[in-house]
Amino acid sequence: MADPACWDPFHLPLVDDPLGVVGTSSDLHPDLLWEAYQRGIFPMPDGDDNMVWMCPNPRAILRFENLVRHKRLLRRIKSLSLTCTLSADFDGVMRGCGENRPEGTWITPRMREAYHWLHRLGRAQSLEVWAGGQMVGGVYGIIVGSIFCAESMFSRISDGSKAALLYLCNHLQERKFRFVDCQFLNPHTESLGAVEISRENYLLELWCAKEESPEWKAFAVP
Repeated sequence: MADPACWDPFHLPLVDDPLGVVGTSSDLHPDLLWEAYQRGIFPMPDGDDNMVWMCPNPRAILRFENLVRHKRLLRRIKSLSLTCTLSADFDGVMRGCGENRPEGTWITPRMREAYHWLHRLGRAQSLEVWAGGQMVGGVYGIIVGSIFCAESMFSRISDGSKAALLYLCNHLQERKFRFVDCQFLNPHTESLGAVEISRENYLLELWCAKEESPEWKAFAVP
């Protein structure tokens, strides 16, 4: 594979773009994708041929001690007998995250290929939520040291994605991760306890987290 340093599109030091754009490229090489996450940068496709690289300021994160475990959500999980698995169907989660979106999906075949490459290396993982043998929700992301960089979630039932995030946080907290990187704050993640921190503080935590290596272990969660 090519050396990402030979065609690095990132504008470093980070520019003060109001949207957090730090570079563009026409390629999504897996090596470059992994290098980006280690710098706190993630991709957003712009059309079929262009990739916009983002490092927003502020950055949304969800610390486990701030996780809001809504009683209504816990009752729904129990009433539907929801269960979850870890990295049992990574491709199914990615496809679920791209389905039924009126605005269109940014999870293109090129994106799936690049993230599958990281999944084969153990750097990208997923969590699946099940009801009656059917996948009803899920989340996938990239693990950088002790930070889980969540990329996307989906739900095929009410609260399916919230259940996925709840299961994910419980698992990560048990494995001694630091937090979930939510990228941008939205009403969905804010309702569960996500907050914004400065880009500077995020990158400082990322720098420390890269030296930590909690284990992501795939198993079924009853």
